[in-house]
Amino acid sequence: MRTRHLSGFLALRVAVLALGATGTLSVEIKEYDLPTPNARPHDPAIGPDGSLWVTEQRVNKLGRLDPNTGKFQEYPLKTPDSGPHGLVADRDGNIWFTAIAKGYVGKLDPKTGNITEYRASANQEIDPHTPVFDQNGILWFTNEESSYIGRLDPATGKIELKATPTPHAVPYGIVVTTQGIPFFCEFHTNKLASIDPKSMTIREYPLPEGAGHGGSQ
Repeated sequence: MRTRHLSGFLALRVAVLALGATGTLSVEIKEYDLPTPNARPHDPAIGPDGSLWVTEQRVNKLGRLDPNTGKFQEYPLKTPDSGPHGLVADRDGNIWFTAIAKGYVGKLDPKTGNITEYRASANQEIDPHTPVFDQNGILWFTNEESSYIGRLDPATGKIELKATPTPHAVPYGIVVTTQGIPFFCEFHTNKLASIDPKSMTIREYPLPEGAGHGGSQ
């Protein structure tokens, strides 16, 4: 089995089978090379058809791996040096991604290769980081340095933003609960936070001292 730096391959399909009560595990790891060298694959996500998607941060592309055939297809982005970061698939199989370097949220239609870019209003600069859909099909995303939580309605393309109560909190990872409430971590504070999906009111939850990152990235 080859050993390579993460930028040169994509490790997929870790199949783990528990064998008895002893905790013995059988692990199979398959590795897939990306067509473009030094692509730096990031934030893998599974599409509705079972394909694996990644952002290729250093080469301004999205990538799709078919686990059944091993075929890898790349989709160049429209805007140079977008810095694609996180991605997530919607119910129809479109791939939504964050362009942290150019301040937009993108949508790729895998059937056509067409990419649509969604930006905030002209007087608001954003740096989208991590996207997630709620149960109503609304896309939520964190913004690190601008310290916003964003809400994008795919039906209208409208982006709404809410600043964190703590300045420069650096919102990072985000998930949606089964009740439809987005929760996110504030990377430069000792807090977690939630945002009301209707009013966009943010509530912060202090953690025990030292639980958060608190320092520079």
